[in-house]
Amino acid sequence: MELGGGPSTGGSSSGGAGGALGGTGGAASGGGGSATGGGAGAGASGGTAPVACSGLKRTGDPIPISNNDEAAFPSLVRVKAGAAVVYRHPSPSPSPGFELLFPVWTDPWAGAWSPPAPSSASITGLSNVYEHTFQAAEGAAAGSVVVLHSSVDNTCMTLSRAVPKLETLAGLGCPPPMFTHGPNPAALVAVPTSSAGETYLAASATGYGGLIPTNYQLNVARVAVPSSGAPGTVTSMFDALGCATAPMFARAWRSPTAGAVMALTNSRPFLSCLEDLYADGPPNRLQIVGFGPGGDVTKVQLLHELVLPHAVLSLAVAPRSDGGAWVVFQAATGASSTSPPGPIQALALDASGKPATSIKSVVVAPTGLGPSEPASYAATALGNRLVVAGSWASAECKETWCPGLRIHVVDESTPDNAPPMLVAFPSSAMISSPISLLASSDGASLIATYSDWTGNPTDVWAERFECVP
Repeated sequence: MELGGGPSTGGSSSGGAGGALGGTGGAASGGGGSATGGGAGAGASGGTAPVACSGLKRTGDPIPISNNDEAAFPSLVRVKAGAAVVYRHPSPSPSPGFELLFPVWTDPWAGAWSPPAPSSASITGLSNVYEHTFQAAEGAAAGSVVVLHSSVDNTCMTLSRAVPKLETLAGLGCPPPMFTHGPNPAALVAVPTSSAGETYLAASATGYGGLIPTNYQLNVARVAVPSSGAPGTVTSMFDALGCATAPMFARAWRSPTAGAVMALTNSRPFLSCLEDLYADGPPNRLQIVGFGPGGDVTKVQLLHELVLPHAVLSLAVAPRSDGGAWVVFQAATGASSTSPPGPIQALALDASGKPATSIKSVVVAPTGLGPSEPASYAATALGNRLVVAGSWASAECKETWCPGLRIHVVDESTPDNAPPMLVAFPSSAMISSPISLLASSDGASLIATYSDWTGNPTDVWAERFECVP
């Protein structure tokens, strides 16, 4: 097959997906939120010229990124011609909570496969709650990486620049005391604007209702950092964009046509949560919401909506080189909390946020550690084609754990539930390993990072793959 090059600007890192952690909004990390579609070049699917790719081969065996330090939840983000891997581990004593490290490869796509250069700094003071998340994305400034993360006081969030130089960009306000779980970062995307400075959209999910949340809200804020430097100004929506009785998810990207676009889960029709803030049930609606070229939180539009029979359990986004994106999700098969998850499914959207394909089934009903747990997977795009990778239990492995890292490559013509293009084995990837993907800008190579879960302490690992003509 021919795989078009990756986006010419922005990144193609995964919107890493997985089961909800602690019920406040998704996997612990998801990278690549600032990826943009559209690109110059002669490629049939945008970007650079297409790369012949009839298969994949591993050209970089698993290498450890961390060193026995309880590292987990890696998120890959493009940095010019290279890549950063942002991951979390416990802060050194006596500092409370977690910290983020962000080593950078200057050119991981060619030559000898080796670990990235170590971080020269770290983001400290993250919440000490294991389930709390972070979101990493390309920054509005070229070659930068930004991170939306929780604070150690368990109530607030901070937008920080991690690469090239550590800097606090803005603090996002605390919710009222009744909100006992969160806010938990859910999505982050840089928004190009005509004005000087940097602009971002940041989404967070908050659970409330006591020790175990009974309701959740999804809120979105616009952060404007002036050209004179931080701190930025935070403008929030009037109230919740989404609400549900179970954890919600959001992932964002930017389109050359629709501007900032966000895929999110919800229990109510668009903007109905503003009526009374109470949810109708679990998040069975998948809504595609546009914020326009400037990321205006006061002028949001519903671009498309899927109403599913049961709750969405995980969500990922992979921006395409034509300006659209693949939205990848897994939903429950029943209303019970013990109902098994259904297939990993994908829907291609064009640059306006409208469907470009029908819903495709990528993998038949994979599960995590338990029969009712969703699979952990990541998604990215090689040109306009979707790549989904993960390690899971599945019927294709006779209802046992599928060893190794399984990589599926899908386009509009791929049959449902086609076999993986590659099963990379041996691998340090384990069932339910948090995973992130990043494609090279020419669409010829992939990097996968994941935490191994194989021992105590855990480590972050990386592997490299290349297209076979």
